[in-house]
Amino acid sequence: MEPARWMMSACPHDTADRPERWFAFAQQLSRRTSLSVRFLLALDFPEFRKMFPELDLVYANPNDALNLLQRQGFIPLARMDGHFDEGVLVCRQDDPHDLSRVPGSRLATCVSLVITDIVVRHLAKQGVELLGEMVDRPSWSAALASLLHGEVDLAILYRDFFLSLKPETRQKLMVVAESNERTLFHVFLVAPRRQAMIRDLQQALLGFHQEEASAKVLRELGCERLVPATSEEVASFSSMRHQIFIRP
Repeated sequence: MEPARWMMSACPHDTADRPERWFAFAQQLSRRTSLSVRFLLALDFPEFRKMFPELDLVYANPNDALNLLQRQGFIPLARMDGHFDEGVLVCRQDDPHDLSRVPGSRLATCVSLVITDIVVRHLAKQGVELLGEMVDRPSWSAALASLLHGEVDLAILYRDFFLSLKPETRQKLMVVAESNERTLFHVFLVAPRRQAMIRDLQQALLGFHQEEASAKVLRELGCERLVPATSEEVASFSSMRHQIFIRP
């Protein structure tokens, strides 16, 4: 009997660097289950989200994970142990800012992405309110470009995106603040039509670190082991949303 054929994809932020790691992950998952898992590479977010109806398994960022859970009934299975999504507030090295200059500054970010809210919450805990214009950009790259081109004073960026920048680009930036909320994370979710496989699939994912071949693949992804993720945890992401207004 042929193994069931599954389609899998992962967040473009995570596949932008060395995507072959994710093809190896799918191969190891096939080996550890009775499935034949084919990995589909998405080059950008529109392509990634267009795939959702055909995907059986997806590794999604917090925004997409929340939407997949609430709108399409996907079920969270696992996440990378110790990995949390955080954000950084940055300025240009040639125009240094400290927290005292933040409130009235013009800022670029991706307003719809919860990373923005995490940084806003982090700043609020320090008594800093964003009172200046918040400029919405379609991607972290676009927010960074606005900062580097002098269109804004500050930018909120996804920390992993910031850390992935070339050294020569990062040298042009200065970190003003960095969140450490440890509440958001990327998550593996399974399509509701595959509900019968949830238990076996979760066991396979949670046991990845127990065999050297699959453990090596995890380490290549920067992870030592996978741990359970629940619907309640992913649903809680929605409570982190702030009312952010784009000021004219």
